[in-house]
Amino acid sequence: MERFIQKFKKGGLYGIGARSGMGKTQFCISVTSLLASKGSKVLYMSNAMDEDEFFKRMKTDNLNICNKANFEEVYKLTLEGLKMFVSEDDYGLVVLDPFNIYSLDFDVGDIKTFAKKKNIAILLTTGFARPPFDDDRIHPDLSDIKFVDEKTHIKLIVFSELILFLTQEPNTNNFNICFAKNMHGKIGETI
Repeated sequence: MERFIQKFKKGGLYGIGARSGMGKTQFCISVTSLLASKGSKVLYMSNAMDEDEFFKRMKTDNLNICNKANFEEVYKLTLEGLKMFVSEDDYGLVVLDPFNIYSLDFDVGDIKTFAKKKNIAILLTTGFARPPFDDDRIHPDLSDIKFVDEKTHIKLIVFSELILFLTQEPNTNNFNICFAKNMHGKIGETI
């Protein structure tokens, strides 16, 4: 987890993909908790849970962490709406979970520009189309990311500094985090 977080740079766009139920949300909540414990302010935006569930899943009684992590339950989000929540240098990280729900109302290029302008990192989560792999492939690739339209899919790949995949090893409970795109390092390596 620490190794992943070290790759966050302000102004960057990051993606995480996995099958439904694989742990994208819990992974992002863990990232939020870790960054908050290090003093960074994080905004977590979701339509998949409410504020009570978010803080319960963070599993913390540490007031400093809770004061650094903000949660917004948002069912319809646009770039203009995001601008209302995020002012200059307010946050070190903004999480949009799940992004594929909001993708019709966002242009990924505009999100990247927004991240740079506000000097924040933005983490987007997305699912894979089911089934995500052909029978002869065990691991996903960038073409497995599910979006409503091809333009959003391509722009996520182009504009993201880093895209991670959460996968489960066949017939085990072991999970891998694999670098599917890494503008500043190797791809294919797992942590």
